[in-house]
Amino acid sequence: MLKQIIYLIIIISFVVIKIELNICAENNYNEIKVIEKEIKLEELLQKIKEGQNINIYYREETIIKESQREEYLEHLANELKTSLKKGKKYGKIRRIEDNLVEIDKGAIHKVRERDVYRVYDSSERCKGVVEVGAIADAVSIGEIYSVKNKLLSGDKIKYIGQRRYYKLGIEGGAELFNDNSDLTFMEPIYSGFGPKFEYIIKGGYGFCILLSYYSKKIGFSDNYIGDLHDILDEKIDYIYAPFGVNKYFNYPGFYSPFLGLGVGYKYSELKYSEQTRNDTGELIKDINLRGIKKGIIPYVQIGLQFSSLAIIVEIGMRCYYEPRQEFMNTKYKRVYRAEILYIPNLSLSMGW
Repeated sequence: MLKQIIYLIIIISFVVIKIELNICAENNYNEIKVIEKEIKLEELLQKIKEGQNINIYYREETIIKESQREEYLEHLANELKTSLKKGKKYGKIRRIEDNLVEIDKGAIHKVRERDVYRVYDSSERCKGVVEVGAIADAVSIGEIYSVKNKLLSGDKIKYIGQRRYYKLGIEGGAELFNDNSDLTFMEPIYSGFGPKFEYIIKGGYGFCILLSYYSKKIGFSDNYIGDLHDILDEKIDYIYAPFGVNKYFNYPGFYSPFLGLGVGYKYSELKYSEQTRNDTGELIKDINLRGIKKGIIPYVQIGLQFSSLAIIVEIGMRCYYEPRQEFMNTKYKRVYRAEILYIPNLSLSMGW
């Protein structure tokens, strides 16, 4: 009985050993197949990459090129390396769609919203203007205006400045000529000083207003012939709140010539009094004239603006048309002829 049990154990052992040997052999075979497949894939990858500076991804036998996002990241990396040297002054157009363009300047070049670029062709002729509206890391999107010729991908661009939304400053000026030589003067020429505000839109157009006035006061007061004849002759003129539209050329460059059209509110007041008495003090002549004239008068303005990072200086001249004025009552009449008023002005502003 003991011998039979021993024989049975020996037989079972042989069976188990054989099964394990078969399993190991099968595993070794599978490992060899995997190793061969990896070797083949590595060889295939090496052949593809030889002589080509590209990166590819693979899974078994499928090969794909890197995505557009990877291309953008590569462009960003290259721009980061050269941004400090190149800056944002010069660049080119990458692509165009309708009235929008993409330029190769972005946040890493310190591009800001409302930065303005002038577009040139290969012959250095200006084709139009681009104003940045949206900014990415290494590119920006801008709107086209003042187009002279069709813009193309690859056209060169040059930074000329940043458009301000508005300007706030002060303005002063005084009349250049007058012909009031027949009167004893009080304040014989127009002069004024006050705050000035201007709102600027795309294309170099500005809407400006002077929150003050220019004024002039002429006349005299005199007593003569033994205090028997008294005269008061006085006229005061105001031009309130000149408001107009300016068109800036070469805006927003360091210097910008400009033309303007606008209006001002004209207010005039005349006071005239003449009294004559005889030796006994009896009033023998009495003339009193008091009148007010008001209305809107137009002007044309020319000037030159100089702009830096913080301060904006404007030198200009407004030419007003002052219409004929007639003051009259039953005893007296005074007429002032129409004339052109030349009023140079100087302003200092800050822009935002």
